[in-house]
Order: sequence, then structure tokens, then C-alpha cells
Amino acid sequence: MSTWAHRVMRRKDKAGASFGIHEVYFADDGHAEHWTKGPIEAAAGTLKGLRWTLRWMTEALDEPVLDHKTGKEWKKAKQ
Repeated sequence: MSTWAHRVMRRKDKAGASFGIHEVYFADDGHAEHWTKGPIEAAAGTLKGLRWTLRWMTEALDEPVLDHKTGKEWKKAKQ
């Protein structure tokens, strides 16, 4: 089943790398198909809604990080 979810995405540019939480659309086969251009903000019309949004954003931190350019899982280089 295709669905939208919050996910952490890594973006790399001339200034370096940054991480942000994006809304990502996952296709039926589980791959990231679409995502927001920029990171989203935590905002809602009610405190209850804000709590719900923050919960989903926090849970995204436990999921694999996605590369913003490809939508594929970002693999941290071994150090």
C-alpha cells in the first residue's frame, strides 16, 4: 500500500551535508517515489495536532536516512 511518511533525508551541496525531516511518498513496492523539496516544519492548528506531528517526526529518526537526490537509503561511510 502506498503511503506518505516523515523521513530524515540527507542533502549534500557545495556547503556540505545537512539533514532534515521531509514528507516522503512510498510506492506500493516500498521505494521512495516523491518527497518534499525542503524539510518540513512542525506546525499544526492545535496543540494536539502539533503533538501528533512531533511524534511522527521523532519516529522518523529511528528509520534509515534517505538521500535527498535519489530517495534511496543513505549509507554512512565507515570511519
